[in-house]
Amino acid sequence: MGSILRKRRLASALLALALLQHGATASASDGLNSPALRFSGFATVGAVKGGDDNLGFRRDLARTGVFDGDADWAMDSLLGLQLDLRLTEKLDGAVQMVIRDRLDDALENQVEWAFLRYRFSPDWTLRVGRIGLDVYALSEYRNVGFSYLWVRPPVEFYAPVAFYSFDGLDLTWSRPLGDGLFRAKLYGGSTGNDFEVGDGISSLTLEPIIGVTLGWESDHWQLRMTMSQTEVEEEQEYFPGLQPLADALEQVVLLWPEATNLQANLKAEGSKIYYHSIGAAYTNAPWQVQAEVGFIDSQLDVYPALLNSYVSIGRQFGAVTVYGMLADSDNQNERVEVEPPFIPFLPVESAQLAFLGQTLQTAFDNASMDQSSLSLGMRWDVRYDTALKVQWDRTWVSAYGSGLWDTKVAPEDDQILDTFTINLNVIF
Repeated sequence: MGSILRKRRLASALLALALLQHGATASASDGLNSPALRFSGFATVGAVKGGDDNLGFRRDLARTGVFDGDADWAMDSLLGLQLDLRLTEKLDGAVQMVIRDRLDDALENQVEWAFLRYRFSPDWTLRVGRIGLDVYALSEYRNVGFSYLWVRPPVEFYAPVAFYSFDGLDLTWSRPLGDGLFRAKLYGGSTGNDFEVGDGISSLTLEPIIGVTLGWESDHWQLRMTMSQTEVEEEQEYFPGLQPLADALEQVVLLWPEATNLQANLKAEGSKIYYHSIGAAYTNAPWQVQAEVGFIDSQLDVYPALLNSYVSIGRQFGAVTVYGMLADSDNQNERVEVEPPFIPFLPVESAQLAFLGQTLQTAFDNASMDQSSLSLGMRWDVRYDTALKVQWDRTWVSAYGSGLWDTKVAPEDDQILDTFTINLNVIF
């Protein structure tokens, strides 16, 4: 019973660093000092059913939702391919491609990792290129379904951060501490992603992003803390997709003076976003416990401040692990209420202002993320490299708090929704 758990924990640790162990040695029989290559990969085949007529389930904010009556295979399914190259004893690199459903399937977007790594000493390591964004515990390997217990990372915690990698560098210092290993990482660069806005696709770029990660892990414990800050690229005056709405507000200032302040609420240029988190995981057969608490401090009304958290407990029975999880996202901003004026002697203009106000109200309401979920599931380790999972999620969405869903109409009352998922995870 414990052997499967130990293998899974070992696989997870390796995958977090580079999917599988980097730097495979060249065959001794060739007698040459040629570079060592290693090819590896991972895949998930999964189906998800959830949502209702107005709210579509999605695993992060950069996805198209799954609405009531749909059984979707694209939400969780993916194929990851990785090539590791060792050039010298101190210099190696990795390229990882993840083929999955995206709003923009350009080749550049399929490349999750593409970096060179140099080890100055056993304590100091530098990576340069496209690197996994280490904001939360699973951030660097959230695509690798085999490496964690559930069908997907908890939506309330991971969905608001729809950025998987960044272009830049990180510097890591590690040192034995007690019966474990302490790591400190400093990183910086830029990141971005595409988002569906109305009938189109808009991009959001965050630059610069600067962060630090502190962690300690032993045979049974993993502890970590992260702090990072970023800001919206200076060339993006407004949040993606909101430029037409901002232009419309500018044209009605004479009739609606408050439109100036509302327009300012849509501005994104130079706005800062801060990410903070602490997390802990305990693994000791047959138990697995993991929890994280995060705070997103945002200067944007259309990407509100958020306090989010989750706690998960799993127990293993032979090759099967059953688990339960509670997750929560709590919007920290007051609801922005839009009240356009009614001008009695200008009925046509008043109707236009009312329509503009409703459109703006929808934009603010659709951004609020306020919900909680209870998840129950089972993982069956079919073999050391294959896992079959099933999971049921019951989610309580607060009125005007559906920002984690693909929202057609923002609910004015609390909602309860169920999501069902089955998937198969493999590594190779």
